[in-house]
Amino acid sequence: MDIEAPKWLQGHEHRITKNEKDIEKIQSDMSDLKGDNKEFKSDIKELKEFINKGNTDQLAILNDMNAQMRDEFFKKKSTTHHEKWKLFGIVTGGVVGGGGLLTVIVTLAFKMIGG
Repeated sequence: MDIEAPKWLQGHEHRITKNEKDIEKIQSDMSDLKGDNKEFKSDIKELKEFINKGNTDQLAILNDMNAQMRDEFFKKKSTTHHEKWKLFGIVTGGVVGGGGLLTVIVTLAFKMIGG
């Protein structure tokens, strides 16, 4: 009595056999590369140099971006401090002029109180 394997099992066996052949071919190709293959070694050296150059270029760009962001942040921060001093001068009347918003508020308060 002949028992036929199901289709899914036949396909599975076929895939295993194909994978085994592919692995053997890859191992054979890799063993060819392990020898004194100067062209392969020079390609790897070129690739490493290319990657290192790209990393160096990218680091330079990132450093430039960091410097620009830092400069912009401190410029904005100093501008903000400058604006705060201007607002303080307006509210308190400033050093010159003897007037300002605070003087107006105090005068109105005294008039409301009955002064």
